[in-house]
Amino acid sequence: MTRTTLLTASLIVALGATLGLNQRASAAPASGHDMDMDMDMGSVDGLQTNFAHKDLVVLDKIAVPAAFAEALGAAYQGYLEASDALVAADIARLDAAATKMREAIEGVQAEQLDGAASAAWTGHKEVLSTSLHQLTSASGVDAKREHFSHISEAMYCALRSFGGVEQTVNVDFCPMAFDGKGAFWLSDSAVIANPYLGPDMATCGELKETIR
Repeated sequence: MTRTTLLTASLIVALGATLGLNQRASAAPASGHDMDMDMDMGSVDGLQTNFAHKDLVVLDKIAVPAAFAEALGAAYQGYLEASDALVAADIARLDAAATKMREAIEGVQAEQLDGAASAAWTGHKEVLSTSLHQLTSASGVDAKREHFSHISEAMYCALRSFGGVEQTVNVDFCPMAFDGKGAFWLSDSAVIANPYLGPDMATCGELKETIR
């Protein structure tokens, strides 16, 4: 083999390696609110594509012990109170609701579940507990709203997986939240009450999904 042939072969190999690296880099997913919210909000997969917490699990809804469902329902009531407080930008009421929610979460025990259900709830609970602590520790309503969006992810996955509430849960979406990146939240009302933009923009958003 001549020197020219060897040089040409080396260039081909190097070019192929470079192209492979570029393809892998372009395929790497973004994460959190850095991702665009261009998605089908009517599906679980559509929501999870834009989650900050990619490892959260959604199961086909399974039967759970009554005590588990009751404690999860209490956590959801705390979530609704926190959302209402954010709509009003009432930090004191928000922190009180988040504390109430943390206490309810502690009463939802994975030991009451088996196998995949137990593992799924363990993941949900970890995100909820961490994000609730971060919310109450954060300074300023904008920082608290960011943590609330993470709480919304975990509550969505938990309610989809285990139920825990008798009423319909609405999944609402605001395309303007977080500088146009968008965010969703859960509600027990057909009236839009946006927790991300403050009192002056409380009606911005639309219903994208319902959970029973």
